[in-house]
Amino acid sequence: MLKRFLFVTGILLALTNIQANGPFGLGLMVGNFNGITMKYKVGSANAIAAGAHIPLGKNRGIGVYGDYLFILPNAIHLDVPAHFLYYGLGAGLYTGGSDLALGVRIPFGLGVPIYDVMEVFLEIVPSLGVIPEVGFDFFNAGLGFRYFF
Repeated sequence: MLKRFLFVTGILLALTNIQANGPFGLGLMVGNFNGITMKYKVGSANAIAAGAHIPLGKNRGIGVYGDYLFILPNAIHLDVPAHFLYYGLGAGLYTGGSDLALGVRIPFGLGVPIYDVMEVFLEIVPSLGVIPEVGFDFFNAGLGFRYFF
C-alpha cells in the first residue's frame, strides 16, 4: 500500500513539472498525522491547507483535516534566507472502527520555501476535541513537504 502511494505521488509530482510554482501544493507529512498534505495559496498572506491520514502500522483509522492559515513572512530572525511562520484555525475528523472524533485545530508552524516550487514545514497543532467528548490534545505535531504546481 505504501509503495503504491509513493509511486503514484512520484508520478503526480513528475507530471506537474511543466507548471511549477503555482498556487496549489501537494506533499507528504509525518508525525502524529501521517499522510497526504495539500495547500492552496490565497494571496500572499493566507492559505487553505488540508490533509488525509494514511493508515500505517497499528493505527488503522482514517482522518481528514482542513485549516485556514494566516502567513507571516520573515516574522522571526533566522539564518534561513526565506521563511515564514503561520497560524490558523480548522477542523479535523477521525474515524477508527466504530469510533468517531471531531475537533477544532489551531495550527502553528514554520515553513521554508525551496526554489519557489517546494516548501518544507514543521507544525504543532493544539486541538480541542468536540466529539465524542470535549477536551484538549496538545501532542499533535508533524514535519512535511509540499510541491507547488
